[in-house]
Amino acid sequence: MSLKNKILAICPLLSVVLFLVLGFAVDFGFSKRPLWHPGWVVFLLTPLVSTVLNMKKLRVSVGMVIAILYIVIGTIFDLWHPGWIMFLFIPILEILLTPSKKNKKVRWSYINVNKESNKYEDSEESNE
Repeated sequence: MSLKNKILAICPLLSVVLFLVLGFAVDFGFSKRPLWHPGWVVFLLTPLVSTVLNMKKLRVSVGMVIAILYIVIGTIFDLWHPGWIMFLFIPILEILLTPSKKNKKVRWSYINVNKESNKYEDSEESNE
């Protein structure tokens, strides 16, 4: 069994253990209140790890970054209501970052993360 498969197999169990540790942390004196509610976020580890390990190039879109920011801000600062306004920036940023049809080279609004060299680079694709 490869290391990648071992990591994928252990991830759901690790998520459950982390969730329980966060929930019972108040009983051990690590927190002033139980962390059951924000603890559910650890269950997002399983699909996230699977996606990252099975991709050759990781593409991070503007929408994905804003969704992650929304979850983090809502969970940590409990700003769910004003936080939804961030989603209005997705079409605005997509329009600003996507070039016109006149350009032959298209710079899409995502970033490739090259796993081999760990370099961040803008994605360039031809529109032909």
